Parts: sequence; C-alpha cells; structure tokens
Amino acid sequence: MKFTATLSRTLCLTLGAMLPLAGCNSTDSLRQVITQIDYTAKEKVFPALVNIEATTQQIYNGQQHKGLGTGSGSIISKQGYIITNAHVVDNGISFLCTLSDNQEIPATLVGTDPLTDIAVLKLDLSKEKNQGKNLPVATFSDSDTLQSADAVMAMGSPLSLSKSISRGVVSNTQRILMLPDQAMAMPNKSSTGFLTIWIQHDALINPGNSGGPLVNLKGQIVGINARGGSNMGFAIPANQAKRIAHILIKHGTVARSWIGASLKTTKKTGHTHGVLVNSVVEKSPAAIADLQPGDLITHINGQAVNAANPIQIPPLLNLIANTHAGQTLSLTVNRFAGNGQSESKTKSIRIKTLPLPTKFGKQAALRKWGMTALEITPWMAQLRQLKSTDGVIVRDIASGSVLSLAKPPINAYAIITQIGDRKIKNITDMISAYESLTKTYDPDKRAIVHYTTRRQNRITLIKTQHDKDEDSPRDIPKSWVGIATQPVLKKLADQLTGQSSQGFLITRIYKDTQAYQSQLKVGDIITHVNDVRVLPRSIQDYSLFERQIRMLEDEQVTLHVQRSGKKLAIKVELEFTKTTSGQAKTDQNRDFDLTVRAITFFDRADNYWDKSMRGVIVTNVGGAGWAGRAGIRSYDLIQKVGDYKTSSIKSYRKAMKKISAKQPKRIIIQILRGMRKQFIYIEPQWSPNAAADQKSVKK
Repeated sequence: MKFTATLSRTLCLTLGAMLPLAGCNSTDSLRQVITQIDYTAKEKVFPALVNIEATTQQIYNGQQHKGLGTGSGSIISKQGYIITNAHVVDNGISFLCTLSDNQEIPATLVGTDPLTDIAVLKLDLSKEKNQGKNLPVATFSDSDTLQSADAVMAMGSPLSLSKSISRGVVSNTQRILMLPDQAMAMPNKSSTGFLTIWIQHDALINPGNSGGPLVNLKGQIVGINARGGSNMGFAIPANQAKRIAHILIKHGTVARSWIGASLKTTKKTGHTHGVLVNSVVEKSPAAIADLQPGDLITHINGQAVNAANPIQIPPLLNLIANTHAGQTLSLTVNRFAGNGQSESKTKSIRIKTLPLPTKFGKQAALRKWGMTALEITPWMAQLRQLKSTDGVIVRDIASGSVLSLAKPPINAYAIITQIGDRKIKNITDMISAYESLTKTYDPDKRAIVHYTTRRQNRITLIKTQHDKDEDSPRDIPKSWVGIATQPVLKKLADQLTGQSSQGFLITRIYKDTQAYQSQLKVGDIITHVNDVRVLPRSIQDYSLFERQIRMLEDEQVTLHVQRSGKKLAIKVELEFTKTTSGQAKTDQNRDFDLTVRAITFFDRADNYWDKSMRGVIVTNVGGAGWAGRAGIRSYDLIQKVGDYKTSSIKSYRKAMKKISAKQPKRIIIQILRGMRKQFIYIEPQWSPNAAADQKSVKK
C-alpha cells in the first residue's frame, strides 16, 4: 500500500497534464494513466522491432553443418540498418527479418563486434513493399541518465514468439559481469564483459530476446538486451551500443589496440590509488616496454587512474582499446620490492600499441579429406611457441578419413607444413594443394605429407581421395520365409500352452509371399525347421530361426508348429531375402541437405502400399537446409521434383541433376506424408560454385 501511494503521488506530480489532481486517488484512473504511458512508449519502438532468423554454418570434421537461430533487433535508420547482438548473427550465412507488419525481408551482415556483443544488419529494401519509404525507426536515449527503479520494457521474440513485451524496472545501472582480475590480455568471442558496464533489470527475457531493445517510458531505446536468467536481464547501454553501431555502419569493424597486459583492482592490497598489472603476455608491447606483473599504474597519458573496485576496470580497458593502433601510451608506474608495499620506484613506461590480435584464423572445410584446416595466427604461434606462422593446423578430423587412415595417421592439432613438393605456408596454400590433388579422380594417387605433432617432424603417405562411393553392393540372396517372428522362451511357453513348446511365435505373415499362400497362421509357434530343433534359450537368440532358414538351399521347407496344443507340419516354398532399409540404395544431396533411399518390400508392407506406389523415402533432412526450412521431414515419400517424377533412386538422381543445372528460383516438391499428398515449395539460394562442389553422394 505504501508503494502504491508513493507511486500515485509521483504520477500526480509528473503527469498533472494527463490526470487531474482530483482523480489521483482512483486506482482505475492510475491504471489508465500507466497503461497509456506504456502504450505510447510501445508504439514508438514496437513498429521498428524485427524478428531475426539466422541460417548458420559451422565447420567441423571437414563438413559444413548448417543450423538455425533466432533473435531480435531494432531498425535504427531509414536506410534499413538493424542493431542486434553479435551472438545472434554469429556464424550466420543468411538472415531473414520479419518486420512488425509480418513482411519477411532478407538482410545482409554489415559488421559485428563480439567484444561488445553488438552487430548491425541491413535490410534489402528492394524487397520491402514500399522500398523503405515508410520504414519505422527507433531512437536511442541517453543511457547515462538511466537510474535504478526506472520503469523499462523488454521487447523482442522470446522463444521465437515474435512481438512480445515484458515490463520491469532497472535494478542496477552499473553491473559488472567479470572477475575482478580479468582484463583484455587476450579476449575471445565471449569476452563481452570486458568492455561493458551492464544495465541489470527484471523485465522478463528468454532465448530469442537477444538483440531486442530495452525501452524507457518515453519510447526510446536505453539498452540492447543480451543476457538473462534467474529473473535477471542484462542490457548493453544505449550510448555504447549506438557508438559501436555507427562505427560498424561506417567501417564494418571496430579497430582496437592491444598492449598484452591484464589489470586488477587494488582491493585488499593495501594500495589506495592506481590499478595493478595482473599479468603480461610474453613478447607483447607491454613486455617489450618492460611493464611487469605487480606494477602499480598511477597515470595513463598524464591522467590519474584508480581502480579500487571492479566497476572501474572497464573504462580503463576502453581507454587502452580505443587508442589508435601504433600510438604510444605513456604510463607512470610504481614498482615495489620485497613485500610489494614498500621501497617503490617510480618509472615512466612508453608502450607502442598494436592492433588487437586475432585469436583464431581463417578455416576451411576440406570435405574429401574429412578435415578442417585452421590458419595459424601470430597469437596462436606465440601460444604454441612456434617459430613462425607457416603451416596450417588440423583443427579436427573425421574418423575413417584419408588422413586418419594414413600410416602413420595425421591426428587433430597436427600442423601440416608440406604436401608433395608444395610448401604450406598458409590456408591459401593448403586449399590450393587440396584442390590440385582432388580435381580429378584417381584411386591410386598418393601424396607425401610433412607435418609436426608433439614437437616431432613426421612424414606420412596419404591417398588423395577415397574410393568412389558407389551404391553399396547388395548381400548375396539367401533363403527366406515371408514371416515375422519373436522368440518364445521356456517360462512364456509354459504359460501359453501348458507344455514345453519353446520356439518362435509367428507375429506377422507378409502379403504377396509364399508364406501367405501356405497354411501358416499368425500365432503358430515354430519348433522345428525340417528336422532341426529351433530352441531359443535367451532373448539373444531372436535371429536363430532366420539364420536357420538362410542356410537352406532347397526350394521348400517343412516347418513344424504348435497350434492350440496341436502339432502340425506345414510345407512352405522358400523365397530370396528381401532388401532392408539399411541395404537400400541411398542418395545424399548437399545442396538441399537431404538424404533419401529407395522403397523396400518392408516399406510397402508397413505402410500398406501396393506395388504401384513409387517414390523415394526421406531418411535425413537438415533443419536449416533448403529442404528442411521448406518443411520436408524424415519419412516423407518424395514422388515428384519439379516436373520430374521420382519413381526410383535412379530417376531421383536424374531429376536432382537437372534441377541443379537449371537452378530455378522455386521448386515444387510433391510428397506423400502418411495418407496425405502435399506440395512443398523450396526456394534455393544457389551459389555460383554450388554445382561444382555440392554434388550428390551415392551410397
């Protein structure tokens, strides 16, 4: 009640023009005012809210693996620029934005800054119905004026549910999400806390809210939501987000400097001023300038510095990071002897900054070799104590790949330095050597590979290509009876018949088989095959009957069965074994991220399909691939692709080859799903070299 009264008085004082003083005691009037404020604020930002769907691609084991992620963003200019989180677009290769009026507009990545977790996309306004003429735009607030207890709204697409709003208050405007002794010695992609003083609030956010705006009651963006959990949300302040976004729009990247030192607060050290050097990277600018761990920095460029608390570390890191690379930082430090508290010496240290080093280099998927090649950056060379950046690192390798099968094998984290007569100095050399050796198929071609592992220089011989993947050879046909069975063990047999009749219970008789034409019945228990007793003693003997039949070479078999306490001998004509789903011909298409197989006898039996049913069955579909995003699922029966019928694997391959050659903008796939025929529309995103590299793979 006290809170309500206080809030009422505050609203009366600040919103006198909206609510007459005489009505301030009315709860309904107060609720109307609050609702009107919320609605007005929402309408200023909500139209500029977008849902972002990112198709991602990650490389491992020499393969490109696609995924799908969602997030939120806000349109911040009439040119169609969208601000969001860097982690929303991380590994993204294409982006589709859903606007507030439900238009789906593709966007391109302008730039990303992982250290602040800010990224900018740009809408393709040629696809917008008005070419962007009436594009709604959100505006930023001065986040420095934000205070604890200020009301805010979180907008976005939590759990992919678009156009969502939650309300709360600011809990803290200066939240640090880093350990006190952390600093930018060598940040990585997840190091967003190093340069950010976060806004903590309690407006509910969930996965999918990332990149969405935190809005004040004036309808202005005060922050960009990035993290959340346990009823706490954390947003990047608008002033920082706006500055980074403008840099990304102008330059595509944020240039930062690096000295190779981490900083630590003076808390519990006895020092009353300055900031401590926690660590120094070997051969870094700080090390070269003789900055040492334990030094107390008192001034930077003549300005006194102080970091008694963690909240004071990020501004110092920003000061260093925002210095132009190549410029010199002038530091005044106190260097202590003995216990670190007395006999200090004041030193002037000048550090020439360098561009912030790249932790990880470029990478490439070498599909035919089942490996991912990783460029060696100067930082990686220093970390591994390498003499140079020559060579490429085998980041990961697939089991059964040509490198893993070499003698001796090449394992993950090995460094390839030479292939044949070609020196491998960088990722470009590696790709060139790979393409040269795999351009034409030669099953007998070999190549000598020089590599280092565990400080040992080794040489091995690899096959440059696997043997061609042809359709797997079918098993040699064996004898078969068209029934399904289960083993009947002793305890079950005693309960069923009152006498020992262990054997195999007939659970199904397949139509269109010789067994179906015989006198066998479902429920019969087979005890003998000809004169051979088939006696299952444990569940592991489930295939004993089948194995016994497969050994027969006659055209007929006599099955001895128990039926309702009677013993019968039934003759059945033998047939050849049928192809199973695991033996069926398959086709994998990397363009569509789709794997299919031929229909088998058992598919027809299980789905009650007659012999006229034609098509290929989907066995695997990538959720973020062309087929998966269009709605194709596993177990769908594909009957037609475009204008081409797909009655078999052979006709399906021909159809996909023609489709790949024509590269149409839209493809209609006719499928059978259960009892329903459906049409699926696929809109491929053909790349110039897709036909060359993304061929179908037979199995």
